[in-house]
Amino acid sequence: MARGHMAIREGDAPRVTANALSKSLHKATSQDALIWMSFDLGIQGDYEGLYAWLDRHGAKECGDSVAALRYPFKQDLIKELTADLKRNVKLEKRARVYVVYRKDGKVTGRFITGGRKNSPWAGYGVKDEDIEDS
Repeated sequence: MARGHMAIREGDAPRVTANALSKSLHKATSQDALIWMSFDLGIQGDYEGLYAWLDRHGAKECGDSVAALRYPFKQDLIKELTADLKRNVKLEKRARVYVVYRKDGKVTGRFITGGRKNSPWAGYGVKDEDIEDS
């Protein structure tokens, strides 16, 4: 018999540990999504709460105020992610969190709190406009 294998005799039921069963049930009832999260909580934002949440989810740092992580969800990724963040992080009125994720095979993104601001780079680019001076 190969090392590490046990012989199962007729009539023996395989043993399943509670941990293995829990992992099996989790896989059957949930999925996970790779997401990138960009955040701006403001000067007095709850960064401690957000950083604790990111750490619990095994997030990887991806630059200033950007993280990547696998987020487990059951049915609606954005609804569940938003509710989870709001339970664990105090999101003030001006806080902004943008999430990039895959939906129906396409990469998409949206603000789950806050919204878009004017870009700091607006007006720096040269636009090709065919304007005739007369």
